[in-house]
Amino acid sequence: MVEGNDWTNRLSFRLALLAILTALTTVLTMVVSIPIPATQGYINLGDAGVLLSGLLLGPLGGIAGGLGSALADYALGYIHYIPITFVVKGLEGVVTGTIFWVWKPVRRVEWRLFFALLAGSVVMVSGYLIAETLMYGFAAAIVEVPGNIFQVTFGSIVGAVAFLSVDRVFKLTFKQNNASNDIHWFSPRVM
Repeated sequence: MVEGNDWTNRLSFRLALLAILTALTTVLTMVVSIPIPATQGYINLGDAGVLLSGLLLGPLGGIAGGLGSALADYALGYIHYIPITFVVKGLEGVVTGTIFWVWKPVRRVEWRLFFALLAGSVVMVSGYLIAETLMYGFAAAIVEVPGNIFQVTFGSIVGAVAFLSVDRVFKLTFKQNNASNDIHWFSPRVM
């Protein structure tokens, strides 16, 4: 996988992971799309990819989340949502990644994971509520809130399970490559 700790390998690894997570987010967003006529939007599975991107890449995950979701909007014909999706999903990934990677007062990974996913979820639901209120009025925008809550809750569960699985595999890989047990695979010191 990643050999050594030099900057080139770390950068290559992160860029490859960014590209993979962007594509994954696009596919997850497109694979199930349930239209919401009141706001001309749709419910999808893409939040799993957005949240996973934030957890794996830190704030950089906002690029994968925003770009992947916006590409899906384009491919599915929701052109009017592209800029909103790019910003809201991008912020969702940035907030999730920042809290998970930077918020060190909470040492237990499970609690950081919970708070990061919760904060990212709040950003998504409130971001679309604000944007759709400006576009269609509050009465139409509030119709989509329960669907967005369901969508981001499902995405949080899938994202957390996927992260914990990937984390376990990467820890084993990096433990074999690094004799020191104090280096975590997603630590900025390694990547």
